[in-house]
Order: sequence, then C-alpha cells, then structure tokens
Amino acid sequence: MRKIFSILISVIFLSVAIYFGSPVGNSQTPQSYPLVCRGTPNASISSNHEARRLMMKFIKGTGPADLGLAPGECSWMDRGLLPTEPDLITQVVPEGAADRPEYQWASELREPNTYWIFDVYNDRQGQLVVTGSRRKSTGGPTTVAPGVRTADVESNVNSSAANTPAVTGDSEAKGSPNSSGLITWTYYRMQRPAVIEQILRAAREGKAPTDIVPGINVTTSESAKAKEQALSRPNTNSAQSVARSGSTRGADGTMMDPLEVEHTPAKLEMGEVWDGGMLQRSVFFIAPTDGDVQVKLPPGTPFRIGKLLAYDGTAEDEQADERTTSRFAAVDEEVTVKPRAVAVRDLNSSSRAVMLRTLGVSAVSDTPPFTLHAKSGQQMKVILVFEPRLTNRDWAGSYDTKVNIEGAGWRFSVPAHAVFKGPNFGPWISVHDPDVDVIVSTGSTIEVNVPIKMINGGPAESCTVAPEILPKGVTMKPFDLSLAENSNIPASLRFVLDTSYPDGAATAPGQDVVVRLDWKGGSKLTNLTLNLFSYFHHWGWNGEVGGLNIAYDMSIYSNGKFVFYYSAANDNLVLDRDFAIRFYVKDVELANVSGTADRNSVVAKSFGWVQGYIRDNYPSVVRGEPRHWIKVKSRP
Repeated sequence: MRKIFSILISVIFLSVAIYFGSPVGNSQTPQSYPLVCRGTPNASISSNHEARRLMMKFIKGTGPADLGLAPGECSWMDRGLLPTEPDLITQVVPEGAADRPEYQWASELREPNTYWIFDVYNDRQGQLVVTGSRRKSTGGPTTVAPGVRTADVESNVNSSAANTPAVTGDSEAKGSPNSSGLITWTYYRMQRPAVIEQILRAAREGKAPTDIVPGINVTTSESAKAKEQALSRPNTNSAQSVARSGSTRGADGTMMDPLEVEHTPAKLEMGEVWDGGMLQRSVFFIAPTDGDVQVKLPPGTPFRIGKLLAYDGTAEDEQADERTTSRFAAVDEEVTVKPRAVAVRDLNSSSRAVMLRTLGVSAVSDTPPFTLHAKSGQQMKVILVFEPRLTNRDWAGSYDTKVNIEGAGWRFSVPAHAVFKGPNFGPWISVHDPDVDVIVSTGSTIEVNVPIKMINGGPAESCTVAPEILPKGVTMKPFDLSLAENSNIPASLRFVLDTSYPDGAATAPGQDVVVRLDWKGGSKLTNLTLNLFSYFHHWGWNGEVGGLNIAYDMSIYSNGKFVFYYSAANDNLVLDRDFAIRFYVKDVELANVSGTADRNSVVAKSFGWVQGYIRDNYPSVVRGEPRHWIKVKSRP
C-alpha cells in the first residue's frame, strides 16, 4: 500500500512539474518572503501524517525580526505581522525526508534560543505555506554591553559576523559572542549541560583546574564521578516515593519511577526563638525535569512558607554607592542595599572597593499555592519561616514539620525542627534577611556585610556580639555595643570568607552560622545561613560554519583561571571537516584550538588553567571587546 501511495504521489508531483513547465499553464507558485521565528518550550507544533504536513501556530511579532523576538514569536524581516495575516505556518514533508535538516525545526523550535527562517507565502486560506526553511544562527544584534552586567543570554551575532566564503571548500566566520556576562553553574545546567560534562571530564583528566569544580551540584553520572575525585559530595538524598513499589504517583495519577532530586540540607535545624522573633531557613534543590514545582506544609503549626524562588543562572556585580561604602566598615551603622543584593569587599583587590553582588532570580512565588514553572537543571529555593506568637496560643516548646516539594514525576520531603522559648526578656538580634546569598569567585577572600537590628525592650545594657558557630573558611570579629533603654538601633555583622581551594569556605548553599549575644543578665543565640555560589565571567557562541555546527564557551575567573569549551558537530555522511577556532578579547588571543570532525560525528572538548594576562588585567578583560575567528575546510 505504501509503495502504491508513493508511486501515486510521484506521478502527481511529476504531473504538476510538467504542467508548470509547460507554456500552456498560466498558474505559478506565489512569491515567498522570509519569516523569522523564535522557539519556545510551549511551541504549538503539530503534524498531519496523512497529509505529510508540519504545522506551527505562532505569536505575531509587532516589529521587524532584527529588533528582537520574544519566545514563540515570528515576524517579517522588515516589519511585524498585520492583524489580517495568518498566524499558522504549514510545510509539506516529502516521504522519507523527515530526517533532512530543513525539517528539524519541529523539534528545535522548542528551545527559546533557537531561531529559524521560513520562506513563506500567504495562501489566502489562513495559512503561511513554507517553500523553504533553514536554521538561523543569528537572532538579532550583538549587545555585549560594557561593564560587568547580568549575562546577556538572549543577544546574538549581527549580520557582519555571518559566514562568509573563503576559498573553494573553505568557510569562515568572524564576529562576536552571542552571550556574555556573569553567570553561575545554574546557567550551564539549564542552557548548556554539555559544557558541565566536558569541564568535569577535563578536571578529572588534569586538563582544567579542579578548584573550579565545586558548586556545580548536578546529578549526572559524569559529575558524580568527578565529584568523588575532585570535591566532597554535598548533602543530598534521593526523592522519596509515595508508594511501596518504589514509584511515585504523578499529577495525573499514573505511577512513575522516582527521580533523584539533589537538595540540601537533609534536615532543617532552625534553632530557637523568643516571642516576637522569627526564624528562617531554606531548602535548596535542583529541578530534575521541566514542569511546575509546588511546595506544601502540614497545617496547624507556627511554620509557614515564606517564598519559593527560581534562580536564572545570572549574577550582577556593581560598585556600591558612596553611602553604602562609607558605612560598610561600621558595626553600628545600617547598610541598606537593594533587594537580594549583598554588600561585599574583595580583599584581594588592590582597590578594595565595596561591591553590590546579586544572584539572578527569574521568578518568585510568595503566596499560596507556592507554585513556579521550572526548567530541568534549574536551581530553586524554598524559604521556611517559624514565627510563633503567644497571642496565637503558640506555647513554649519544640515544634516539628515537614516541607513537601513536588514536581513533574518527582517529590521529596525535608523535616524541620524549631524551639519556641516563650516570653522575650532582655536584648535580642533581628536579622533582616537571615538567608544570605553570596556570589564568590573561587580563590578569593571577601568581606561580607549583613545588616541587623539590635533590639532592647528593657533597661540599658552593654552587649557583646560574637560568633558561636561558623562554617569552615569563615571568620567574624566580635564587637561591643551599648543599648539604651527600650532602644532599636541598626548594626552589621561582618564576615570574612576565604574561598581558597580545598581548605577554604565551600561554595555551597545552606552553611549554618550562629551568633551569640551576651549581656549582664544572660545570652541569646541567633541563627542565619550563608549560601555561597561560584560565579564567573563567560562568553559563548553557537552557529553553523561551513556545514559544521560550532559552539564555544570561554569562562574566566579573577585569579586568572579559565576554561575553554568547544564542540563541532558534523552531520554530513560523506565529508570530513577540519576546523579552527580562535577567541580574542581586546585583540589579545585567549584561546586557539583546531581539530577534525569526521563524517557524522561530534567533537567536544574543554581545557584550561591559568593565564597571567587574565589575572593581571581581569577588570579590563571583562569589559573588552570579544571577537572570534572560525574557519572550516571540507575534505572527502
């Protein structure tokens, strides 16, 4: 039957070709125009197998494609789509041609950083009919902004960087990276997990510094092997099943195998608090699948969910204002900064400037049902609050609960314990945000300022604030304060973090800090958490050159360490292809690699160590103009 159908289609196509080739026929295919489309995880792509047709419903762009597209949008090169123009494209796929490159958009346009160009015409029946399609390696103008900013993950190479032919059989591309900025490992886990795999392998084989590995926190088999050799394993455990069979039940009621969900800590020991106070601790985890994530608590206790946050893998590092700088070193001054920003002084820097460092957050849920949509590999945080009140008939004693976190095909629980001490007597410390997210560059020594309030509800007291429990690599200098009767004054806790590997502070979240407040009539303990995240500056690019799908990523650290990742994928079944990649900043070559991608194969490697030029010129390097030169030569 299939053979008869194929013959019939061939006869039809031949007849159509003869008809259009004949001077008798006056009909002809309307002129096609290029339509640029950007992918989205929620792409509405379908297929009609009987008609051998691919279809995609899209969002109409309101401006020219070169001005930028939102995920799921399509637009003409020179303008947006009109209200009367269709928002549906269709493309016929000849039998046996489904694997050809021009039809791979059906899967690739489910990624938001992927762009395709479709040559289409309006059939006046509600469809844009595709006559040609190809992947677009340039999504818009390059916007590598000066200064150190949030990673520009959406910027793309401009037309001047497009592939240009060299000699016969050769192709080359000269241009700029299509992503640049400060990032954390979350960015790679979400956007380019292959980079993590290759960096871990290079570190294990001695081709890259092992002290850049801490903080990756992924659960792939390769990373598990690397972590066993390069760093101590974090406190993690597998997602617990809700059925004796060892399976979990999904939202639709079907039984599913449990997925490992890496999270920390295994249990929340929140400490103790008096009436009028509050305790706060967090659970950090990495979503193993795409989908909605929800957090729940059993009712009937003084515990509550504060927030559910999703990190986007970016970071910011900007110089603090004069007021923050002048107050940074004073223990009795309040250092007020923008939300989620932490005031930091790099003690390794010659200027010792005070900087405001912020970890990028893509979404926050602070009201029930505490649900966010996550992408596989995305790091998330649940803030648990313990806030007992005598007026709510919360009596002094121990309290327990369980934080239940569930996603698409997985779930796990973290027990929590806290103690309510009852009526509050004497002075106490109130920490504005006891869950402190700090981005650090491995090998650096920084001073961190944490704003607090010193509250005294009784007579005047002379107090001493000193550390009780500190993580490895963290120090804090005690200080004295005099509190007037019934006073409320600002103050600051200042911690020094030495992240030298392997003996310094670990770049991991959930590190407990306990501070003791002593006065003549007694003492009290205050709990807070330091969450340390490794960050670095990177440049990345991916696109097609001479038939090879090329990608590279250059990551650098303030101490001069770097890692260069590159890959070359050759889909051709006949030709081998040689390639060379050179990467420059400010006309200084930082990487130079070459290799051969055999027919129908992929070459992926990474390497790195220390460059004195990067170490000695780090501020100017991250602000310099990055460029690449890529050359590909085909050979039989």
